[in-house]
Amino acid sequence: MNTPDLVGVLVARYGSLNAASRETKIPLTTLFRLHSGEHKEPTLDTLRKIAAALGQPLHEVVRQLESDAT
Repeated sequence: MNTPDLVGVLVARYGSLNAASRETKIPLTTLFRLHSGEHKEPTLDTLRKIAAALGQPLHEVVRQLESDAT
């Protein structure tokens, strides 16, 4: 899974990019840039918030991102 796909899961869960931004407390511009692929690598803090929103441990989210990179 790549970063835009991961953010896409959040968008699907919350209904829109704006709603996902509000619920995860990640700035909308950050989520938009991750979703569009403009930013390739999220910060650790952003990954923590994404993992919490998905209800997954951080290491599982990182594993999913790394599996796509190899």
